[in-house]
Amino acid sequence: MRILITGATGFVGGHLVVHCLAEGDEIHALVLPSGDRPLPTEVATYPRPLMDADAMTALVEEVRPEVLIHLAGHASVAQSFGRPALTWEVNTWGTLSILEALRRSDSAARALIVTSGEIYGRVPVSELPVDVGTPLEPLSPYAASKAAADLMAGQYAENFELDLIRVRPFNQIGPRQDERFVVSSIAKQIAEAEAAGEQQVALTVGNTATRRDLTDVRDT
Repeated sequence: MRILITGATGFVGGHLVVHCLAEGDEIHALVLPSGDRPLPTEVATYPRPLMDADAMTALVEEVRPEVLIHLAGHASVAQSFGRPALTWEVNTWGTLSILEALRRSDSAARALIVTSGEIYGRVPVSELPVDVGTPLEPLSPYAASKAAADLMAGQYAENFELDLIRVRPFNQIGPRQDERFVVSSIAKQIAEAEAAGEQQVALTVGNTATRRDLTDVRDT
């Protein structure tokens, strides 16, 4: 299939590209105009500004994807508190650009709009597991921006009959994850201690009472 991926150089996107190439898909990737991580040579790359709806429309019309997977965005909950405006801009306006591109180009592509399980907020144990009917109660700028993007995608699907699927992944772990995230941070601390020959190490961690479901990125 001919697939257009935004966020292809990110943690999830990088694994997705490898998987799709192994499946024999034709991959086109949106990358940052200012430069980005390298992708396999088989991938066609397009340095275009995500928040520019005109640029995204032109890209969709040029590539004519059968499938569009929208992964691009700011992914750190902690950093979203320090840069809330940028988080909102990338996660909501970026998604709006993609939705407008699909609408304007009259694309028949099936689009996967990836948001986050964070949009549910702090759900009581008695109300688990969550489902699509669980109320959205985001607790961070990141989660709120993803909730807005999720609702926006639902509105566009309803109003403009776009073929959209919204997914809300929960915590993901795996190779090449940024050390800002808990499992990769702990793994790095242990690896550094082992490399230094230390027999004991005091790990720096966050709230150890928090409970999370973790999914390997390759399963996602």
